[in-house]
Amino acid sequence: MNLFDLTGKKGLVIGGEGNLGPIWMETLRDAGAHAYSIGLPYFDFTKDEDLRRAPEIVLQAVGTPDIIVCNAAIDTPPTKTEARFFTDFERTMQVNVNAHARLLEKFIPDMVQKGGGVVVLIGSIQGYIGADWRNYEPPFEKPCSYNCSKAALQQLARSITVQYGRFGIRAVCPGFGPYVSKKLPPEFLEKITSKIPMGRTVSKESLQRTLLYAVCCEDLAGEDWLCDGGYTKI
Repeated sequence: MNLFDLTGKKGLVIGGEGNLGPIWMETLRDAGAHAYSIGLPYFDFTKDEDLRRAPEIVLQAVGTPDIIVCNAAIDTPPTKTEARFFTDFERTMQVNVNAHARLLEKFIPDMVQKGGGVVVLIGSIQGYIGADWRNYEPPFEKPCSYNCSKAALQQLARSITVQYGRFGIRAVCPGFGPYVSKKLPPEFLEKITSKIPMGRTVSKESLQRTLLYAVCCEDLAGEDWLCDGGYTKI
């Protein structure tokens, strides 16, 4: 028996672009789901008008999703050397938290009518710990907005589950350690990898397995957990 079969399910990825969005899309499709996404360049989640019209377009075009992966996020990269601790706070919270809440507000009633579904809010190690300033080259300071936004998603997952679990809807918030991308400077990767007990960053395969676990384990509800090679355990 295939425990990770999503044949016939509709999966929506909010923020299907960037480093992780395409991986979530690929994972859902490979498991048999019909996967589609909303995000840039067609929808800008800093704009109220786009937050209003995106769900309307999705619901009219493809119907109510069974799976929603909340992936849209912005972060301040270490290459932005002028960044300071409180840089971009409002804008980051708008995209990483507020936009997902407003979009889910539109989708969840239809999921209730359909009989249930699962919401996967993509978290991070930064939702559990403060960013270690020693991992970065001065004068850059890691802004706290990304950390705060990822911590907020954990609570959003709990709240959705408690409120809508009676209707068959659950939410979870898997968090991840660093995944190698072109946006991460080599010196940063070297520093943070040296602190990971497993001695490596998160692999694509681990990302995929974690998403399938989150989606397919029907009694995993309101939970947050980490896939980080043990980084937060030191």
